Amino acid sequence: MRELGGCLVEIHGQHDDRGLLNARGHRALLDASGGCDAGAVGAAYGAWRKAANILAEARATVDTAARLTAIEDIKQLKAQYCAYCDAGYDPEGIGAQFVEDGIWDGADFGRQVGRAAIKKFFSGISGDITFAGHLVLNPIITVDGDTANGKWWLIMPCTTNTDGKKEAKWLAAEYDDDYVKQDGRWLFKHLRLDIKFFAPHLDGWAAMT
Repeated sequence: MRELGGCLVEIHGQHDDRGLLNARGHRALLDASGGCDAGAVGAAYGAWRKAANILAEARATVDTAARLTAIEDIKQLKAQYCAYCDAGYDPEGIGAQFVEDGIWDGADFGRQVGRAAIKKFFSGISGDITFAGHLVLNPIITVDGDTANGKWWLIMPCTTNTDGKKEAKWLAAEYDDDYVKQDGRWLFKHLRLDIKFFAPHLDGWAAMT
């Protein structure tokens, strides 16, 4: 009732300055003193808040679109890498997908540092693996600006050639790739292969898992 009464009537007397102690009235007093139109200010503030929300939503949409575009570009990079591998391990094609100081870490298959070393390695591997089908799946790709990481599973049927003897084998492995964007293009920074098994088709892989 006291608060409601304050809105209906103000009693003037020796204590009427007590109203100045009510913080709820300070803004109104300042607005009146400055000749400010509180209604217009409120409307302008409301419009500003609405515009700020629209801008925030637009920025979030742009960020989402950029992230999804990066993920799709990285998927295409990985798919092209697999295509080069399945086309006789094209050394020029594979090498061009790495940065100059990139690293290809194939675990038991060896570790190559630098684009030149990667090209040299793949120029000879086609004699050891005469057929390969790189089937990559289950990608988990995280993007952070111009860098990214991708984790994939690899299932690879292949034909190996050891001393002229060909053998059908299965390779199961996980990829852990680091990527970097240079001049608007995503490239491999570091490719890692974690081999789970590399087993002859006829023998199976139970003994290796």
